Amino acid sequence: MSLILVTDSTCDLSREYVQQHGIHVVPLNIHLKNSVYKDGIDIKPAELYHRLRCEDIFPQTSQPSAGEFLELYRKLQPEDECLVICISSDLSGTYQSAQLAADMYAEEGTAEIHVVDSRSVSMGLGMQVMHAQQCFAQGKDMTQTLFELAEMRRRMRILFVVDTLDYLARGGRIGQLSKHLGNLLQLKPLLHLENGRIGLLDKVRTKPKAVQHMLDIFAKEARQAQQVVALHIDALEEGQALVQKVQEHYSGPVSLVQCGAVIGSHAGPGTVGLCWY
Repeated sequence: MSLILVTDSTCDLSREYVQQHGIHVVPLNIHLKNSVYKDGIDIKPAELYHRLRCEDIFPQTSQPSAGEFLELYRKLQPEDECLVICISSDLSGTYQSAQLAADMYAEEGTAEIHVVDSRSVSMGLGMQVMHAQQCFAQGKDMTQTLFELAEMRRRMRILFVVDTLDYLARGGRIGQLSKHLGNLLQLKPLLHLENGRIGLLDKVRTKPKAVQHMLDIFAKEARQAQQVVALHIDALEEGQALVQKVQEHYSGPVSLVQCGAVIGSHAGPGTVGLCWY
């Protein structure tokens, strides 16, 4: 029996990491003008972000089909256990596709499949995948792994600041924030992921003040943090500056990760954020 780990392309884990640990990544789709691209395969983040800055375009995204997950499940051996960890079901239909495929597979296969809604995205999802891989490597069973992932989700925090709300608004990813959109467009709101949904944490006049507020919130929780990742979307210098400021409050290593093309399609270039648990 083998323990198999599957996730989707919004996890923002490096290709080297997933290949090294044998993690299967199912790509989401990016719709740009008249073309459809597989995230991380057909289009790279740098290419997309250059186009977003230079062209008047707003990409759309879509989840993988159930058939793509089913094709992967059919490669499982009869006694395998498969853990599938997906982007928040409030942000994408990927979880539903993975679960539908698992239900279809149950009618024909004997491997056991567990589909988990991460209630997160980007490295909030990625860190859950990494922890699951570590659990498997340590010999922990599926029950213990699922328990520890649930504890991670309970503690997970993702805060971020966008340059503009236009991308989130056009992509329909800001839910209840839409009624405040007219007032927020002239501000730099501090946003967060709350129970798998994007929410407004505070309204700030300038981006530096919004970033500082994000750092202030992190500083209050830094002692309890086990892992910290700084995020950016085509904002390397801002991301590097954010890491330096985080390290004033946190003694452990702080990774800097550029979000992939799907996340960038919805948050837009210039976004910076923090993820920790």
